[in-house]
Amino acid sequence: MTTTLPTTGSSIYVRLWSLIGGVLQYTDYTYTEATRVKAAMVSPTPGSVLSGNPVTFTWTAGTGVSTTYLWVGTTPGGLDLVNVGGGVATSYTGTLPTTGSSIYVRLWSLMGGVLQYTDYTYTG
Repeated sequence: MTTTLPTTGSSIYVRLWSLIGGVLQYTDYTYTEATRVKAAMVSPTPGSVLSGNPVTFTWTAGTGVSTTYLWVGTTPGGLDLVNVGGGVATSYTGTLPTTGSSIYVRLWSLMGGVLQYTDYTYTG
């Protein structure tokens, strides 16, 4: 039997039963659930003005993250400038517009089969 356990960092209690010589006996175990943490942008500092090209985005790997995706666009959630990912990379270097307009970054984290994201905004 396979069951998906939550990942909230709380305690899990397990009782293992054994039939020994016709007598049921048990042993108790306590485990702490893993806590999943999304990948997070490290640099450039979120909200900052991008100082020129090329631009390097660097992010943490997160905890329990199997895949990351980086979208960069001219609209929130857009990917018209950059669409990379599908692996475990923690950085991307590329050329972006430097017209003083807003640059929107969406950093995706695949954790336990569920995609979650965090949005960041910069000035190009």
